[in-house]
Amino acid sequence: MELSLIEKLTNSEWAIENITTKLGTHDPDKIVSDDSLSIIDSGKVIMGKIKLEQDSSVVINSTSADYYFSHYNELVWFLPTDSTVRFQRYDYFGHLTNSFGYNIRFIDEKRMQWFIESIGIESGDISIKIITLIK
Repeated sequence: MELSLIEKLTNSEWAIENITTKLGTHDPDKIVSDDSLSIIDSGKVIMGKIKLEQDSSVVINSTSADYYFSHYNELVWFLPTDSTVRFQRYDYFGHLTNSFGYNIRFIDEKRMQWFIESIGIESGDISIKIITLIK
């Protein structure tokens, strides 16, 4: 029986395997030249684990201010579609103060990717950031 997206996301803690940025494309599968590619696959930035709870809370384990997931504390998450996850932060009065999201795809049952497209405000340069997560 195939698990739902919520079950796939919430049944495990996820660690970052690597973070890849590709310049000049919005296609996560496009092969780009070495000077248009940046990969972080070691060091403190990828340490720590994220767990998305069924109640929409986010739990960060083994983290510090230096780690990539450190700014996910106090966020809530939801699935606006069956292929995207959205994170939001609210202030003391319940006002939305921060919101961002990722497209999601599963590579296999133990690995998934979150990716986000961007366009430079002044430069117009396009890029995509891909976060590969493992159980």
